[in-house]
Amino acid sequence: ARLKQTKVLSGGSADFNEFYLSFIAEIGAQGKRTVTMAANQRALTDQINAQRQSVMGVNIDEEMMDIIKFQQAFNAMARYITTIDEMLDTIINRMGTVGR
Repeated sequence: ARLKQTKVLSGGSADFNEFYLSFIAEIGAQGKRTVTMAANQRALTDQINAQRQSVMGVNIDEEMMDIIKFQQAFNAMARYITTIDEMLDTIINRMGTVGR
């Protein structure tokens, strides 16, 4: 019975109750520190993901401007090809029949 109150742990500075209470307090503090660090890590990860998304995000106005630009370039190339086709048609079909 006296062993319960005798200071035999932690270099003779704590009895069983004191050692148990300090051990539980240390585990609780480590658990709280771990929860806090996990929350901070999640917040940091979320912030990094938000920054990455802001850089990689799609701007609808810019995409529409690109579509219009590509459409106009396509139309210009179609007109160019049509003009070349008409020129070749004129050269091949109309210029060779003068003497016949």
